[in-house]
Amino acid sequence: MSEITIADRRPIMTSSMRQPDFRDLLRRDPRTAVQQVTGRPVPDEARISVVEEQADAWEFVLPSGGIDPDLPSPNDARSAIENDVYALLREEPQVRARVIGDPKGFLAERLRFDIGETGVNVREERPGEIMVILPFGNSRDELNEGALDLVVGGGDPDCVNSGSAGREPVKPSSS
Repeated sequence: MSEITIADRRPIMTSSMRQPDFRDLLRRDPRTAVQQVTGRPVPDEARISVVEEQADAWEFVLPSGGIDPDLPSPNDARSAIENDVYALLREEPQVRARVIGDPKGFLAERLRFDIGETGVNVREERPGEIMVILPFGNSRDELNEGALDLVVGGGDPDCVNSGSAGREPVKPSSS
């Protein structure tokens, strides 16, 4: 196993958010932590990078080995947004350059709401690398229900997140 799947990443993130001891293990010994969650040994040659999110930016990983054909069901707003982006990248690989070049603008356009001051960092894994994100705090569910509805198939196209009161929603560009 030189890469982990998106389905593997979700329980790693969830465990890191809910279990302080696991989060500490992931920082100290990521190889053991990943193996503990996936149930598979991590080869010695695999490089594991642990990236800790900061309060002002959301971290997003683009796997080196492509996008899983079957994405795991989302269990939170972050997973729903990731699934939407991953599905789009699987269907339209040329969008990858846009996601990498302007991730915040891409998400604002795709989700049709103002992300506010929160930054978005896209990190690309390299072959042989496993990149694990430690989400900031307990969760990245600061998106309101209207924004989440946009991702999962409905909602008001003029919704804004709760942190952007008084700002105009971001409208999709005509490009």
